[in-house]
Amino acid sequence: MNRRTFLTLTPSLIIPQNSFAQPNTSTRKFLFIFCPGGWDQCTLFAPLFDSNFVDMEMQSNRGFTQGITYVDSESRPSVRSYLENYGDRTCFINGFEARSVAHDVCLRLVTTGSPQSNSDDWASIISAHHSESLLMPSVHLSGPSFTNQYSHVRTQLGRANQLRTLLSTPSVLDNVEDEWLEKITNQHDSSEFIEKSMSLEQDLKELQSLSFDFSSGESFSQALKMSKEIFSQQLSRTIMLSYNGVRDLGWDTHAANDMQSWHFEELFAHLSSFLMDVDAQQQIDGTPLSDDLCIVLLSEMGRFPKLNFRNGRDHWTYTSAILIGSGVQGGQSIGGYDDFSLGLPVDLNSGEVDQEGTPLDCNNIGATLLTLADIDPAEFTSANPIYAAIRS
Repeated sequence: MNRRTFLTLTPSLIIPQNSFAQPNTSTRKFLFIFCPGGWDQCTLFAPLFDSNFVDMEMQSNRGFTQGITYVDSESRPSVRSYLENYGDRTCFINGFEARSVAHDVCLRLVTTGSPQSNSDDWASIISAHHSESLLMPSVHLSGPSFTNQYSHVRTQLGRANQLRTLLSTPSVLDNVEDEWLEKITNQHDSSEFIEKSMSLEQDLKELQSLSFDFSSGESFSQALKMSKEIFSQQLSRTIMLSYNGVRDLGWDTHAANDMQSWHFEELFAHLSSFLMDVDAQQQIDGTPLSDDLCIVLLSEMGRFPKLNFRNGRDHWTYTSAILIGSGVQGGQSIGGYDDFSLGLPVDLNSGEVDQEGTPLDCNNIGATLLTLADIDPAEFTSANPIYAAIRS
């Protein structure tokens, strides 16, 4: 089956573009789960109970499960249960710096390594360097999305499920074709545009033939289910989706920081259920999906270690990431925080805190992801990967 595509699906128009990337032979897939607003490192990743500068959660304590150090609490049984069952395939990367406390800047930094508007996010780079012909190399369900050179690989389902409407209503596809023809009437390179448009139309017809329900869903669990199906059908290499917390309340807890605990509890309950499903899922070529799927959890920043007068926490530049699954050296917490909740330098080879080591930032995370995707990170960043996070 030919699964090559030249398309970007936007909520209003499908725009064919050229491909620029050099492919590699990796089959690893990446599910990016983004928690917008800034999660609290002191609710999960940083058990700083001996520090006078940090307000730790009441009735919580230091936990250590499957090699991972974390903040344990009876109010978060799903976190402990997750680590008991899946900690051996999970890696916490602690204390990397986003180098900003502005949401829009941090969103770009964490997902692209740069504050510049002409940067591509890690998901787009990974998808653009895939050797297989995929119908939808990079799927955007929700969350941040930044593309420039590799915008051609990004498929957006649309907030109102426009892709599903396009595929399920033949007349809509005909109308889009009319728009293409009208658009190229006065273009000098119309022959090239027509050729790409015909290729795109063939891709859309192939998607129609799959009888796949491309509904983005109304819940995080539905989005996870769709992600599993897309990956198992080998339609995509990366998927981005967001988790906005319990009842969509968000992670930007300038007040009522207790919500962070609720969000982590529900998030890890979802992760446990999802990994159970992934472990039972085969891909269309008969291989286990769990062999190929790497899950990446990020938030754009952390929270200030002291509570404010509203029992919330303001923005903080240091935060953590979670890697799970294929290619990940699990059962460990890499890096850490000092008594002021500042990130500590790390030996990139061992993952241990080392005062002579490397202060981690967003580009170290990106370099690690590119290495997991068998892409030379030196092509995109001067930062080195965190080698300790990668299974040899």
